[in-house]
Amino acid sequence: MSLLLQVGELKPGMFLAADINSAYRVILSRGHKLTDKDIAYLGRMFPDKSFPVERPEFEQGSVSQPSLDKREKDQLAYRFQRKIDTVANKAQSLLHNSVALDPRQLEELDQAVQKMLKFIQDNPLTMNIMEKLTSSHSYLQMHGMNVFYFSLLLGYVLLDFVQQNKPSEALAGKSWDVTLLTPLATAAIFHDLGMLPIQHIYDKKETLSEQDKNSIRVHPLVGFDKLPEQISEKARHAVLHHHENFDGSGYVHGLTGEQINIFSRILRIADSYTAATTNKSYRQAKDPILALYEILHGEYCHCYDPVLVKLFAAKIQAFPIGAKIKLSDKKWAVVVRHNPHNPFLPELITAFDEKNRPIPKKQLAKPFVLNPKDNLRLVSFGQQDLSFLKHIPKNLQLADHYEYFSRACSEIPESHTVSV
Repeated sequence: MSLLLQVGELKPGMFLAADINSAYRVILSRGHKLTDKDIAYLGRMFPDKSFPVERPEFEQGSVSQPSLDKREKDQLAYRFQRKIDTVANKAQSLLHNSVALDPRQLEELDQAVQKMLKFIQDNPLTMNIMEKLTSSHSYLQMHGMNVFYFSLLLGYVLLDFVQQNKPSEALAGKSWDVTLLTPLATAAIFHDLGMLPIQHIYDKKETLSEQDKNSIRVHPLVGFDKLPEQISEKARHAVLHHHENFDGSGYVHGLTGEQINIFSRILRIADSYTAATTNKSYRQAKDPILALYEILHGEYCHCYDPVLVKLFAAKIQAFPIGAKIKLSDKKWAVVVRHNPHNPFLPELITAFDEKNRPIPKKQLAKPFVLNPKDNLRLVSFGQQDLSFLKHIPKNLQLADHYEYFSRACSEIPESHTVSV
């Protein structure tokens, strides 16, 4: 498995476990043996980034993944990226032509989305590829396409969770097909269509005026009005209500709970997580670990569907495999397996001593999960202080919410009409 190391921890002779990308091209390939010159270059280009290097001594506890040889993986990634490019290019073309959306182009976009979703269903490993594309793919670096990704991911996991638990009841007799998520994907692409006329607001560093705030509050309605009838009703209403809060404090209609359609509730989570983890002119992006924690347990957690957000956290996870985490006993541990029950309690293996020296392979203890009752706790990961995890949240208990997930899932193939 790979180990994520900051630039200052890289050593000559280490082998990269993944491609390093910059300006839409690979600058260092997977398997490349690092030199002093490489490390100096990475330090100048990416001073705050962590890089995956091969560390086979941790394989004993690593999570197993479906195996494909490199040629098959490259072919799958290429085919999937082509489909992502097709959807993104069509979406960008339509957004730049937002004054008069062409029905023919809308139909082409809908077909491209359906083909991409069908490809995902037939090739489940593409979901793993999508996770990597969010950090290197030119389109997915943009807010809209990241919301597209996270919305699609949560919708996919929701359908799959219900299908795997009670397939006979999953979708009220309708066969499971990921293309049911086409309205969600379309809504995710167009969710901020109403922000285009006021996008200059995002460049402001000064305090927003009341007029600015009012313009932001009505942007879902503006986007809804711009979308022609050729867009499905479910997609249009998902755009209209993607800023409704679960407790009724959102806009534009102050809907509460399950009054908010399922696609809007998914978009609300994806939009907030993407916004929190993206740099803006007036603030730095939050670390994904902190962003996920705040969506689950922060002061604004009341904004989100409390059950759907658990499913989101279980899939996103807080720490990547290979993350190097400092512990309160001054040693360092490495994440070797995700914990589906608690994203903040991954399975670890203590791999470095108090002086940050690698522990010999023969002396490595078995992987473990922190017990919240013990004194040992997580201290830091890279630049992120983990003191907010002093009191580890309770396990997610997803199985207890099956009926809720099933009810949400059954809404997907049904027409959902909301008065405007």
